[in-house]
Amino acid sequence: MEKTFDGNFSREELENTLNTTEQLEFVRLTKLQKRDASPPANTGTFEDDDSPDSPKPLVLVALNGAADLPATIARQLTQKRKLACQGQAYVSGVEKLIAIFR
Repeated sequence: MEKTFDGNFSREELENTLNTTEQLEFVRLTKLQKRDASPPANTGTFEDDDSPDSPKPLVLVALNGAADLPATIARQLTQKRKLACQGQAYVSGVEKLIAIFR
C-alpha cells in the first residue's frame, strides 16, 4: 500500500504521521521517498503487519549527506534502533536525505 504525505511537514510531524499510520492501519513502513510531481510530497510504502505486537516507533533522522549515514547508524544502534529504510524526502518543503530507524 502507498500513501502520500505533505512535503511541508516538519520532521516531527512526518514522524508522528508515519507512526500513527502504522498503528491505525496495522501496517509497517518499508520505504519513504519524495514524490516528483508538484506540490512537494512524500510517498510512503507500507506492508501489512499481522504481528500481534505493535511495531517499535519510527525515528526519522535528517542527514547532511550520505557521509553522515554510517555515524548515524552507529549512534542509533547504541539506542537499540536498527535502520528500517532511507531515502530522499521532503521535510519542511526542503529535500533531505532521511534515515528511518525502529
